[in-house]
Amino acid sequence: MQHVARVSHQCAVPLAEQGALRGIVDADPTDDVFGTPKNQRTTDHVPGRFG
Repeated sequence: MQHVARVSHQCAVPLAEQGALRGIVDADPTDDVFGTPKNQRTTDHVPGRFG
């Protein structure tokens, strides 16, 4: 995840359950996704607590 933060201007966090893409949880400028995510799943996923 940290590599994404270093090399991208925009990013999206997918929601995948049971091996299938279920949608996009967050899609914003990279600084927003990593700094102030809109969704709790992103908040958990970015630092590695989930996934």
